[in-house]
Amino acid sequence: MAEFIFKRTDYTHPDPDKDRRGVHKRTDLVNFKPDGWSAHPNWAQSSYPKDFIVVKVPGITLSEAQASDHRRSWRDDFDYEVVATRPAQGRFDVRIFEKNAGAIGQNHIAGVKATKVRSYLMAWGCSNFGLTATDASFTFSLWDAVRSANFWDLPVTQLAGLSFALDGYVPATGVGTITVTVSQEAWGPFEKDGQPMTQLEIEALIGERVNRKVTERGGTVISQVYPNFTFKIERRDILTRFRQDVKRCMEQVYIRHQYGISQTDHDAIMAAGGIVTMTKAEFLSKLINKMAG
Repeated sequence: MAEFIFKRTDYTHPDPDKDRRGVHKRTDLVNFKPDGWSAHPNWAQSSYPKDFIVVKVPGITLSEAQASDHRRSWRDDFDYEVVATRPAQGRFDVRIFEKNAGAIGQNHIAGVKATKVRSYLMAWGCSNFGLTATDASFTFSLWDAVRSANFWDLPVTQLAGLSFALDGYVPATGVGTITVTVSQEAWGPFEKDGQPMTQLEIEALIGERVNRKVTERGGTVISQVYPNFTFKIERRDILTRFRQDVKRCMEQVYIRHQYGISQTDHDAIMAAGGIVTMTKAEFLSKLINKMAG
């Protein structure tokens, strides 16, 4: 048997965005516990009775509850469509859209979210934006991407310390050869254990940073004569890494808990003492998926 834990009262945060994304709300399904959790001798003396109500469901095992995971948050889930490819220029026209927008578009790409998406894409060198309530379209360029702040994961002040040369590009294979030159002064100060680093240590550190970032983005450094580093990268490899980076950095929690119960059912459980038992069918029929509207 599993015991399902619902929030008894609201937590609030003064920031509306953080209030929606980060705190428990009354009626939220916040967790599940093994059989007997609420019967522990310390239950009555703990803070749990003041914070939570409990639904015991003999027909659902703990492993079934874990597999269903109705305590999960409602998160962004971006998907992508390559609308057009221009091999000669190393460019893709791409559409990104929200799969978890909700039945009535509660979490679609619009408003503040659209502004954040646009800013993030611009930091990858994207251009030619088109934003609607449901999606964002843009152009992704190999040459612009390798010169972008998000490729190198650097603030603008340090990105200005890099200069780039396109040594070659083969449209048939999509492979570009790029040389990046690092201005050492823009990347400092360099210290180790509170002491200035030697020139050899500085060059080794910068070399490690450049190699690591190029490799993370799908490229390979083929030559390094400090401060010049030459690497090869293929247009589809960097697009793949770009997609991964967007999912890692841009997909956020929309609502802390996707599932809950109605206020009426919440109040009925409260009136019954805060702990009730339901059949599996009865419990599942009362669960509300907020994505459904």
